[in-house]
Amino acid sequence: MGALETIKFRDCKSTFKVDRVAVDGARVDSKDGKQILIFKADSNPKMQITFTPNADVSSEMGTAVNAKMDTGLFKWSLPDANACSFMTCPLKNGVSTTYEQSFHLKAEYPKDQTIQVNWVIQKAGGDTKENCKSNFKVISLEIAGAEMIEENGHHITLLKKGTHPKIRIRFEPDVNLSNLKTEVNAKMDGALLRWNMPETNACKFMDCPLVEGEETVYEQSIQIKSEYPTGKTIQVNWVIDGDRQDIHHDICIIFLARIQH
Repeated sequence: MGALETIKFRDCKSTFKVDRVAVDGARVDSKDGKQILIFKADSNPKMQITFTPNADVSSEMGTAVNAKMDTGLFKWSLPDANACSFMTCPLKNGVSTTYEQSFHLKAEYPKDQTIQVNWVIQKAGGDTKENCKSNFKVISLEIAGAEMIEENGHHITLLKKGTHPKIRIRFEPDVNLSNLKTEVNAKMDGALLRWNMPETNACKFMDCPLVEGEETVYEQSIQIKSEYPTGKTIQVNWVIDGDRQDIHHDICIIFLARIQH
């Protein structure tokens, strides 16, 4: 391993102030005016992030890394997702902190593709229901046909097999858009699983085209199949995106759920 090299990065609305991102074990290249990191298969590059917290954080911090490519969102497996193993915790408001973690690039990972890497550090467990940096103003989320419970300070939606609960999202778009698609992922035991939706055209479930500033309601049912795993708490990521290119989703909702018989 050589010296850490500072790289360009896009800050996707971090709560903390990100001061520097550096990498060791990668060659820095440039293509079409963009900086690209060239990684070798079966290597162990190191990521270093220097940041300044805007509040004291006494709870554990978790790390999640995703790679976005043409075939979809790929979950990058980390042997240790506890971010506090790689920086000094608890975090102190205004005190510069350095996070430094190596990650293994397995030989079977897809090669010769340009991917967008999203590196996230957050409170372990995260929020149970939140607006995950939506471009649109999300007003409310309702889930009909499901029971809501509170467990250890978290709200969990109970979904019964064989039912068709309905998701209702009320929002205000920030632009006019005609074409939008829905994507739903479920995070369970560290793995990100794609929820198979029979219809991904979001405009089938709301009035399109969207008009900037006009309150709109999206309403879609989902099938809870008998083969889905039961008893485990999963994090559901419900995303609706238009055809504009942006680092943030137009609508992004996260909530916790558990499937029951």
